[in-house]
Amino acid sequence: MKSNECKMGRDGAGIDDILTEVEKSADYNGLNDKQSLRLRLLAEELVKMLPELVEYFTRSFWVESGGRNTSFTRC
Repeated sequence: MKSNECKMGRDGAGIDDILTEVEKSADYNGLNDKQSLRLRLLAEELVKMLPELVEYFTRSFWVESGGRNTSFTRC
């Protein structure tokens, strides 16, 4: 399953959308509370770093999962 794609600009716009998609993906994949929180915390860490790294670009973010194997993808 691939979540909706979220756009994130250099000003940090889109972070809330990204975290919402991460939570939806956790629910969809049946993660328990601890696993969902861990996934959200990892996503928060990642998206807080991105605005400094993508100074001149708009980035896309989505979550892909195959059962209980979930990964973050950005390009």
